[in-house]
Amino acid sequence: MNEPEKVQLKANPKIKKAIDKLAFLSSDGETRELYQLRLDAQENGEIVRNTARDEGIKEGIEQGKLEGIKSTIKIMLNLGANKETATEQLVQTYALPVQQAQQYVNQYYPN
Repeated sequence: MNEPEKVQLKANPKIKKAIDKLAFLSSDGETRELYQLRLDAQENGEIVRNTARDEGIKEGIEQGKLEGIKSTIKIMLNLGANKETATEQLVQTYALPVQQAQQYVNQYYPN
């Protein structure tokens, strides 16, 4: 790289900052190690946050599905449907196995 290119690169604040950081890190093994530990900690923190967010999304979807199931059962009850019809509706609407749909109907459909 020729001298004018070096001057031009150093004129860019982001590139200058990166060059300064590289010079600082390459000067001392202990500093490099501490910097790497810091980067690793940041990466691990991001992984934990992403995992927690994904789990929260899944939990929210499941809660929403359960509320929908409860509402469907309530509507079926208001329409005068029997438990078998309500079970069939849950199987069709939520793609549930028959046994699981029956469990929901038995749990939320008053006797």
